[in-house]
Amino acid sequence: MFQIILRVLWLLSEQKKLVTSLVVCNFLFAILILIEPVFFKEIIDILISFSKDNVDQYNKLTQTLILWIIVGLTTIGIRLFVSIFSDRLAHNNVEKSVFSFFNHTLNLSMRFHMNSNSGQLVKKITKGVDGIFETQLNTFRRALPNIFTIIVLLPTVLYFNIKMGSIVICMWIVSGVVTYFLSTYTFSRQENIEQIYSNMSSHYGDTFSNMPIVKSFTLFSLKNKQLQKLTDQRISEQFPILTWWGVIVSFSQVLRIIVSIVVIFFGSFLYTQWEISVWEIVMFLSFALIFLSAVEDLTWTLEGMFWRLAGIKDYFKILDTPIEVQDKPKAKKLRGVVGNICFENVTFSYDEKRKVLQDINIDIKAWEKIAFVGHTGSGKTTMTNMLLRFFEPQEGDIKIDEQSIYNVTQDSLRKNIWIVFQDNSLFNTTVLENIRLDTKATRKDIERVAKKSHSSDFIKNLSDGLDTVVGERGVKLSGGEKQRLAIARAFLKDAPILILDEATSALDAHTEKYLQSSFDELMKGRTTFIIAHRLSTIMKADRIFVFDGWKIVEQGSYDQLMKIKNGKFTKLVEAQTKGFIE
Repeated sequence: MFQIILRVLWLLSEQKKLVTSLVVCNFLFAILILIEPVFFKEIIDILISFSKDNVDQYNKLTQTLILWIIVGLTTIGIRLFVSIFSDRLAHNNVEKSVFSFFNHTLNLSMRFHMNSNSGQLVKKITKGVDGIFETQLNTFRRALPNIFTIIVLLPTVLYFNIKMGSIVICMWIVSGVVTYFLSTYTFSRQENIEQIYSNMSSHYGDTFSNMPIVKSFTLFSLKNKQLQKLTDQRISEQFPILTWWGVIVSFSQVLRIIVSIVVIFFGSFLYTQWEISVWEIVMFLSFALIFLSAVEDLTWTLEGMFWRLAGIKDYFKILDTPIEVQDKPKAKKLRGVVGNICFENVTFSYDEKRKVLQDINIDIKAWEKIAFVGHTGSGKTTMTNMLLRFFEPQEGDIKIDEQSIYNVTQDSLRKNIWIVFQDNSLFNTTVLENIRLDTKATRKDIERVAKKSHSSDFIKNLSDGLDTVVGERGVKLSGGEKQRLAIARAFLKDAPILILDEATSALDAHTEKYLQSSFDELMKGRTTFIIAHRLSTIMKADRIFVFDGWKIVEQGSYDQLMKIKNGKFTKLVEAQTKGFIE
């Protein structure tokens, strides 16, 4: 629990000067706050024996009041400084926290993203950053002043009266121990609640992102029942925790009454023994109330922190997830790419139980058109995923123009490869920005590639042309329109290596035929990988590799493979021509 808080505060280590200033100011604030009861005692002592004719007493009273005013103004100034700059400190770190999570998550492997839910990731970054901000802000604005107040109080009460101070300290220790154990227990239970909140976020995201299915299958009742189950689970878990927080708050309030009674009781006893004055009793009561106010405020502050710690823990859990695919320390940029590609003894598996590819050897010449075919799950897409270094093989090497892709940077590698997916998702921005992506292309460049990809006509018919916002994942466009924008992206990037991963499988025959000329032009002068089931897509390939049982079982041109009697490829073609598309 406190390790997480310390880690949150360590994020501020780059701003040591400001952090140090805030710590020192909070310590001074605690000292000045405790001087006030002493001033109060001194003034009461002066007033008891005050005489108008006594000039010394008059001067002493005036000096004490002026000094008290100075101390009060100084306290206000320090408090104002802490309030303003602790806020600035926490806000400055928000951006760092967001980018740390965002960049680390982007660099995590595809394996991680395949096993993660986008709704939960959004929830973790939102709650995590919010929790870090509140923890850093309240540490300097509320927690530290109260902690220093408690620390300074200990020697102060002993200095004025050891017996009375010892009694007060014993009560403080008991209250501190009880509060600590109650808070720790409550926090441990709160972690379970955060997991339920994550599941609810996942449910929202999963439902909203699949609205066509929800509506067409009338899943309203089912989704509501699933949400109700999660809500009931949250309530059943949350209510006992709320009860414990009620106990903690009530304990701090009851403690104020108990301490006041004990201070007056023992103070009265010591007064009868001539060991303490009435005004010292009043001073100790003030000390006790200051302590209880500090403990109560600290309890509320810790409560707020504890509520957020589970979210912060999830945030750090993502940050602590190791990045599987990393550049080597001295990785160089991939340069002078022509397009010769070699897979040498490549073996890959997602885990020990799920082997995908074994001992793959392929030598591909520049500008060659290569097709991968085979049953679903035979490893076709995995081959191109390894080429992009989305995954790394357990054995073997992959080279581009005699350069191992594991000795070059991932950015330089991927800048030389472009992929057109089966489902080309678009960002919730304009058509222009979806084509441009991170390039520095001008509007004329975008118009040029739109024309080459046969996108110009439908773009002109959009409400705002290139400036039309396409909606989340391109929901406002048809499958064929999104595919044409993906082709436009490929023309714009002009990478020497192209991957067509089931690029036409979601299109009807008419649209596929319409786009085929765009694909043909796109493949010119590029080493191309074609992953497809449709014969029309792979017939023009220079070589076709047939995958089955973790290996390449057949390879050759379309005509060569069709001559193999009872071959795997022949059976795939026969199944498709008979209408049984795999």
